[in-house]
Amino acid sequence: KAHEGIIMQVDWSAVNNQIISGGEDRKYKVWDSYGRLLYSSQPHHYPIMSCSWAPNGQLFAIGAFNTLRLCDKSGWCHSLDKPNTGSIYSIKWSRDSTQVAGGCGNGHVIFAGVVNFTLEWKNFVVTIIEDRCI
Repeated sequence: KAHEGIIMQVDWSAVNNQIISGGEDRKYKVWDSYGRLLYSSQPHHYPIMSCSWAPNGQLFAIGAFNTLRLCDKSGWCHSLDKPNTGSIYSIKWSRDSTQVAGGCGNGHVIFAGVVNFTLEWKNFVVTIIEDRCI
């Protein structure tokens, strides 16, 4: 059994071939493409309402009541924000995996940027040090 209770959201990364799920049991989980559990979070305060992989497959975002969490593909949490938004029902990433938008229960859309994140391409390595600045 994947979760105790309803599974609220699932997302599959085409890049790393891993799956994340979030449920009414207040946990998010990371799976491989064969359905083997790779990581299970501790229960949060509220059900996990949304989860979404970044297009590059390195990070994913988790949404719950007044909670936006940014994690790496191993499940480790890098950032926790507590916006006063109600539940975050939908999360979408920018194409370059540096920004997140979330649809919230209070009727607002929230935006977040990924900072202190390193990108590598061929012989180049850059670090995002603030919003839209490398």
